[in-house]
Amino acid sequence: VMDGSRVHTRVLRSAAAAGIAALLAGAVLLAGQDWGEHVTDAVPLTSETGMSASPGISADGKWVAYMSDRGDPGNLDIWIQSASGGPARRLTTHPAIDNDPTVSPDGRLVAFHSDREGGGIYLVGADGSGERLLVKGGRSPVFSPDGRWIAYWMGTRDDVAPSGELYKISPDGGPPIRLAEHFADARFPTWSPDGQFILFEGCQWNSSALTTCNEW
Repeated sequence: VMDGSRVHTRVLRSAAAAGIAALLAGAVLLAGQDWGEHVTDAVPLTSETGMSASPGISADGKWVAYMSDRGDPGNLDIWIQSASGGPARRLTTHPAIDNDPTVSPDGRLVAFHSDREGGGIYLVGADGSGERLLVKGGRSPVFSPDGRWIAYWMGTRDDVAPSGELYKISPDGGPPIRLAEHFADARFPTWSPDGQFILFEGCQWNSSALTTCNEW
């Protein structure tokens, strides 16, 4: 499964020079250091040809949902399988792009973004049943650790001007709740393990392009 991190080109550009300098300076110090345990015997979770990306792992670590075109080349759908391996189960079959899956803490639901009908956040059972639209226009859904909320954002993905708005909504539906209202732009939410905080990429002022004002 490919890394699902949403790292923007602008971040890479701004960090490149400092990163290279730090690597060069730290190389001597790192050499010979004993870092204890290392990752060994890593094996691929998805071994088929085609593309698999944007993994979401359940809170108990038992299930991994991801987008893949393994069942229909060129058509990205949501799949789920055991983190210990075994056969994968296809959850969506719509011809539109389905991506950014997140698994509920109890492993019973998968929320995802879809480009279908103008885009939005959908829910589907981990068994493939009950697929439904949760909120139109939503992006990057993330379940809270207790499963009571799904955080997401709305807006355009371009970097020209601030447009992102941060929300949370119950998986059962109902009115969404706006978060970080005083920010001109807020997107890409991530819950803290205790569910008390949300990390997000934001821009406080509307006078600057995202490339110059965004922070975490």
